[in-house]
Amino acid sequence: MFVLYTIAVRLYFTLVHLAACCRRDARRWRDGRKHWREKLVQWNDRHAASARPRIWFHASSLGEFEQGRTLMEIVREKHPDWLIMLSFYSPSGYDRQKNYPNADCVAYFPSDIKSEVDSWLELWRPDIAVFIKYDFWFELLQQLDQRRVPFFFISAIFRPNHYLLLPFAKRLLDRVMRARCIFVQDPESGKLLSARGHHNHELAGDTRVDRVLRMAGEALDPGVSEKLDAFCGAQRIFVAGSTWQRDLDRLVPAMHSAIARGWKCIIAPHRVSEDDLLRIERHFAGTCLRWSLYQPGNSCQVLAIDCIGLLAGIYRKGHFAYVGGGFSKGVHNLLEPAVHGLPVCFGPRHRKFPEAGRFVQAGFGFSIETADDLAALFTRFETEDRNLRQQIRAYFAQHSGASEKIYKTLKPLLEQWPKPGN
Repeated sequence: MFVLYTIAVRLYFTLVHLAACCRRDARRWRDGRKHWREKLVQWNDRHAASARPRIWFHASSLGEFEQGRTLMEIVREKHPDWLIMLSFYSPSGYDRQKNYPNADCVAYFPSDIKSEVDSWLELWRPDIAVFIKYDFWFELLQQLDQRRVPFFFISAIFRPNHYLLLPFAKRLLDRVMRARCIFVQDPESGKLLSARGHHNHELAGDTRVDRVLRMAGEALDPGVSEKLDAFCGAQRIFVAGSTWQRDLDRLVPAMHSAIARGWKCIIAPHRVSEDDLLRIERHFAGTCLRWSLYQPGNSCQVLAIDCIGLLAGIYRKGHFAYVGGGFSKGVHNLLEPAVHGLPVCFGPRHRKFPEAGRFVQAGFGFSIETADDLAALFTRFETEDRNLRQQIRAYFAQHSGASEKIYKTLKPLLEQWPKPGN
């Protein structure tokens, strides 16, 4: 099994390098990893005299980073003597967080080829490793185990058809389960692991809940807030976040009807490209302005967001939200609008996203398939539903605290290392 895995990994990384000749994302991946050894040598040279212990957090991409961010900030706050090391596999994470202030070093994880893993661990020198959600690199896990570096997985989630749970992958799962603990998001994941003889798991919940609660408590940039307030006024606001064209095909007819009844709409496309923005403008010709062009006093009913990083803050101004992706690969982040008390609707492809089912069960999540489905929800939310907002607040109170639960398990390890100079 591991021989086949080694061959597959070498082939995979070779293909990625070849793809860099014609694909921009692969080129970013390749170029970001150039000279990674030299960069780590230079970083180690700057910390050569330091005896500070090191905790390593690894995130595949930006989404996984956000899931682990609250835990990282707890460690930084409570254990400032520890160096925090952060690595990414994907450019989407590294490019956005390469200057993350709570990490002492941010780098790309090179590959799971044995020679590179050897070099990585010799230079990285972690005392504890934390993998966020997934990214199972089996050569790396083997070497961490051999070096007696305790490692953990947080916010893990398993389904019956997960490849690690299939019979052919038993030895790969055994390697993953050498972790000190797997912190799972839901009871079903724990039951699946227990059924295969693995009991070193703990139900912690979804650490993303902690992250969105922290974000909801942060002040919105005054300039952004002023602009949003000018656009929103006293009208009801519908926010369509992370939308694709397939989403808009279902949304637009119901949105036109709602606008005629006094709603205003904010649309944040998943890809902020000129083509996507032009399509939105064509759908709402004469009533739409881009965020970058809007000025207080302008008259429009639809705002198209043409920059990244604003959506989470925009949701706090809304009354009702749609989250895109549910008519293609899968629904995007549902927690960001819901944490502000917004009922949320989404497309039918959400089975792999447990919070969607929980939201539906709790009464503030709605799966739609047609424009008529959305139109009915617009009618329902014409007025404020205070009981629904209370239900949403109760949900977040019940499901928060995963990061603190995980920290309590890590705490004895973090405290056993002596402080520098002792």
